[in-house]
Amino acid sequence: MTFPNFLTSLSSRVQSINPFGTPTNSPDAFDPAIADVFSVKAILQSLSLPLELADTIIDFAQYWPHTSTVLTGINPAYAQGKALEDYFIARTLPLGCLPSSPSTDPSRAPATSRGRTTPHPFPPSQSDASKKATAALYSAWAQASQPREAHPCRKIVFRFRSRDQGWGGDHKDRGTYNGSFTWLDVGKERVRVVDDNESEILEKSMKLPQPEAQRSEGDVEKTFAWNLESIDPPPKEGGVPKWSQAGLDLGDMPMPTVELEHPFLPHDKTLQKNRTATNDEKDYTIVWRWDDDIDAESDDAEELQKTGRGKATGNGEFVRSLEVGDVVTLWARARFPGWFITVKDVEIDMFWAV
Repeated sequence: MTFPNFLTSLSSRVQSINPFGTPTNSPDAFDPAIADVFSVKAILQSLSLPLELADTIIDFAQYWPHTSTVLTGINPAYAQGKALEDYFIARTLPLGCLPSSPSTDPSRAPATSRGRTTPHPFPPSQSDASKKATAALYSAWAQASQPREAHPCRKIVFRFRSRDQGWGGDHKDRGTYNGSFTWLDVGKERVRVVDDNESEILEKSMKLPQPEAQRSEGDVEKTFAWNLESIDPPPKEGGVPKWSQAGLDLGDMPMPTVELEHPFLPHDKTLQKNRTATNDEKDYTIVWRWDDDIDAESDDAEELQKTGRGKATGNGEFVRSLEVGDVVTLWARARFPGWFITVKDVEIDMFWAV
């Protein structure tokens, strides 16, 4: 048996392993927890396989834990040209943060929102105290979720149902992805802890103690409140919030706001365009993997474009760039009067290697 065939055979067995006897959702698949992966890794190493080969087999089987963000279709996302052109749909948990983490408590996590969203106005430079607290929070999350150090995120699966307004556009483009001005984009945010001084500037009442060496990981997750910086889409040029503490104290200066630089038209990193002037909804399942390697200038990229995806979405770059503390966001966009997009039944699954 050649080595690739050996991997295929063994990884298919790994995919169906359920070490703790938990009922599976289907006879062909099992969604492993972190403990399941470590159990399988121990089994493989008991066969005298080196750790590197055990990890390779687990990766080949895509035997990874994941978190899910699910939005039902009861209240669909709705972007409309010239009215609400950029509609924020959803965000994942930060990579490394488990749903059971105390960090997800509403008293510590940022409020969830849909539609119009206003980024948190962090000061232009991050204080040393905030940097240390943020690093401590990342460490606590990593202690619980056990991600590998290099390229921890391995796969993101986007599922949704969408359509445009069902009319308009050039007649020749109808039913195709050409000439479409409604689409979905993927963004990225990064977690940042706000320290005492920043809290005062931003009129926050919570006092955040500084991280100490003796504080346990669990204490860190129960202590620090955090918010999110938008990496993509980025803040507008010159849009860094400016204020003075004196102005805030006197009440004669409004709280600063951050405006984001949204793309005007579909682009090479677009997740998915809608079929032009097509009233029927379509279900999409799009998978981004860390080892995708489609060059944006290749024939394969042209095939992606024909299906409504951006030419640069098949190279794995976005997934490989994610680190502990990064958040994946989803946006709906519509341009020009009369164009709108409706998005329902959104689910985002983010997988990481342990």
